[in-house]
Amino acid sequence: MKLIYTILSILLLQMYCSINVIAGVDEQEIKEKLSLLMGQNNSGTDYWFTIPPVYVEESGEHENSLKILVASPLETNVTVEVKGKRYIETKKTIPDNVIEFTLNPNIAQVILHNALKDGPVPAKVYKEAGIHVTSDAPIIVYVIARYKYTSDGFLAIPSSALGTHYINMVYQEPDFQNYYKSKGLSAPFTGVTAAYDNTEINFTMGGGPEGIDASPIENGQLVHTGESTSQSLDQGDVWLLSINGPRQDLSGSIFKSDKPISIVSGINCANFPLGNFWCDYTVEMELPVYSWGKQYYITPMKGRQYNGIIRIFASEDNTNVYRDNELIGNIAKGGGATIGVGYLETRVWPKVDENGNSIAPHIATIHADKPIAVMYYNTGGQEENGNVQNTDPFMMTFIPVEQFGNQIYFASPNSVNETNLFPENYANLIFESSSNEIPDDLLFADLSETNPTWVKVKDYFGPAFENFIVPYNGKKFATKTLKLKTEGVYGLKSTNTLIGAYSFGFGYYDSYGYPTAATFDVLFTNDDKVPKVLFTGTKDADIITGYVDESDENSSGLSQFYMLESMSSNYSFEINSVDKGATTNSDFENSFIPGTTKKLNWTLEKIDNSKVGNAVLYVSDRSGNDELLFFGNTSTTSVTPEETLSEYMTVTESNIQLLPQALADGFTELSIFNIEGSKEISTNIQAQNTISISSLKSGTYIVTLKSNTRLLTRKINIVR
Repeated sequence: MKLIYTILSILLLQMYCSINVIAGVDEQEIKEKLSLLMGQNNSGTDYWFTIPPVYVEESGEHENSLKILVASPLETNVTVEVKGKRYIETKKTIPDNVIEFTLNPNIAQVILHNALKDGPVPAKVYKEAGIHVTSDAPIIVYVIARYKYTSDGFLAIPSSALGTHYINMVYQEPDFQNYYKSKGLSAPFTGVTAAYDNTEINFTMGGGPEGIDASPIENGQLVHTGESTSQSLDQGDVWLLSINGPRQDLSGSIFKSDKPISIVSGINCANFPLGNFWCDYTVEMELPVYSWGKQYYITPMKGRQYNGIIRIFASEDNTNVYRDNELIGNIAKGGGATIGVGYLETRVWPKVDENGNSIAPHIATIHADKPIAVMYYNTGGQEENGNVQNTDPFMMTFIPVEQFGNQIYFASPNSVNETNLFPENYANLIFESSSNEIPDDLLFADLSETNPTWVKVKDYFGPAFENFIVPYNGKKFATKTLKLKTEGVYGLKSTNTLIGAYSFGFGYYDSYGYPTAATFDVLFTNDDKVPKVLFTGTKDADIITGYVDESDENSSGLSQFYMLESMSSNYSFEINSVDKGATTNSDFENSFIPGTTKKLNWTLEKIDNSKVGNAVLYVSDRSGNDELLFFGNTSTTSVTPEETLSEYMTVTESNIQLLPQALADGFTELSIFNIEGSKEISTNIQAQNTISISSLKSGTYIVTLKSNTRLLTRKINIVR
């Protein structure tokens, strides 16, 4: 994302020392706490999705559940609700740890499906059956189906990043009736959830390799490849679609809507490829077409003998697709068609060479002359002679290099105190490589540790890496597999190096895979301006009215605008009206539609005029331009802090003690300024490493550390 504030670190320890009490709110502290999340817009405060039916036959006697895992650098309230099933639960996050909501399958899924006996499921609308996750401050959300012997998961996309155009990327029904001598279908399902009332959706059927595909509709209609139907949804409704018979496929189907929708697709129990056991539940949240790019760096999964399968989809007709600069095919139609016409399928590299010798998994660059999407299908273990037990099929969407950023905040899919864990957890890191080593500015931190520290990736995980052949915009890229702990919340960041990552892991006949993080910027536009936020009066007035304007030429539309409630006090916030937006019937509140709304009016009002208060607002657009805005009683530093100073000093009520690292990094001078900017103390720390602050009166002070090339600042509040 294009951050307004260039923040080099997330606040893991207090940025300032509070002695007894702290007054006001520190803007810089808030910016630093949110810096990693602001760098990836898969974070948000509002999510809508559903979970396609999970395969239950192997695990029926066990306590199966669907898990919603939530992480945030802040303490904030999180609510999960399925209104149509009268389920609601609220929990508070633990900063830089994972909290877990455990949902019964009857609550989390619109239906249960038994692949051994249940036949085709006609498309139907399930009223208010969508899962709704909300929070007071930005969070990241992972969804994990954790059944005995079957599992997968996905990275949830917030409502602010949802789209109105999708192309389905699922897989074939694995021919259960033939291989398992059953009467049922292990069907692919796609669940469409409306984020807004009165949403109109048009569906055009795609298809698989055999040309026998059709989607049954509740009214008895069969929608064949290239044919269309439509459906109206209100907020929270789920439209679940599937196929009509063995070996059929929904892949390549087009979904278009007049308001943003979420789409989650999965196979009840998939074989990748068909006939390769053993099957497993697979699921992925589909990426909106606006976020697709032209170049993807594909990485193999650790521990496999053969290259996995990929499918490549195009948003436009007549798209040429290349692998490491060699043409591998043409996609004639941008959706609404079968394999070979509407999309391509191939191993990342062939399974064997011309002599029949297996080809070890290795990296590749998939690129095209028009926007594409790439889905990866981790194959079953039988093709490796059944020697791999800690694996199973999963599907994982890849992110184009055009959507890479400089920072990633992510979590393992195992929550604290969970017993049914994935023992093997990895992240395939992809990074810009300008030399023959991992860049020095590429850092990693285990944020769930008591005192987390940022260390160089090459020092923590070792110096080895592998280069991709095809550069992007003249810049080389490389990859490295990171082995992670079973539980934890992590950060990756860099000053200048572009990075992307993919999380995957295995258990005993279990697996998962999904993008570690993602940005969903509107590509191929020239929007580089933050939405204009204007207001009347002063920033600390009892009532503040204003408007947001994103109507400039080439603007991508508003993405998010809200008050961070957990960081605000004694102010209420309301969006009064929108030029283009939606009204939710449930609460009759005005809200805007991300990507569509260009202007809106808003109000901040103090709740108790006799007390001080503060409000923190966040605004962003669909191109990743964003900003934090502060109102009420706030305090700021006169110099933007470069980084936290806890590694350089400790502060007590009576003195500041310089640590050896301050001298090692070349700092020579410590100064203390009062809030008006007058210097109170200045010391050469080469001669004195303990500085008394006993003479300072109550108040706020700025501490600076200075070297020949750097100036760092820290705030302390003193109460005598």
